[in-house]
Amino acid sequence: NLITLCESCHQKTEGQEELYMDRYFSLLKSSDNKNLNYAQHVMIGKMWLRKQLSGLGVLYLTSGGDTANKRIDWNIEKSHTNDAVCITDLQPDTCDIKEWAIKPMRRQSKAKTDHVLGIHHRDLVEYTFKNGETHRGYVTALYPDQKAINFQSQTKHCKKVNARKCKLLWNYSKIYWFENAS
Repeated sequence: NLITLCESCHQKTEGQEELYMDRYFSLLKSSDNKNLNYAQHVMIGKMWLRKQLSGLGVLYLTSGGDTANKRIDWNIEKSHTNDAVCITDLQPDTCDIKEWAIKPMRRQSKAKTDHVLGIHHRDLVEYTFKNGETHRGYVTALYPDQKAINFQSQTKHCKKVNARKCKLLWNYSKIYWFENAS
């Protein structure tokens, strides 16, 4: 909760994050931000948000240990949303909150194709396979000659599925999100 790290850096520092905090914060404050990974860019946003919120009231920084202890004391399941509830220090009557994951924006597509049957890169689609499995995810590739698309669901990379049989759920508009599966 003090700093956002990529998975690799988190594994290297797990359990001893405080020892690395000064190093990571100095990286974020440097003017050379072009070498930062996605997690470090998120941290720059968190630092900005922290500064803005500090102007509205007193902020208390917490650690993963703080939230873990509250979850245990309050008998709340582990999730990022529930951690957000725990850091408020206001024990809830219930914790029935939908989980959402925000995905990083990728570079602009270099594809020469704009759409397949009205489905664009990064649109949210749903497709039911012949075996009855239904998958929902964001479009990652377009194949106009074959009237097919690729999309990534949370559980499967669906390749060259028939675009005619895809249900368009949401048009991409610079926000990239997933509802987490329960």
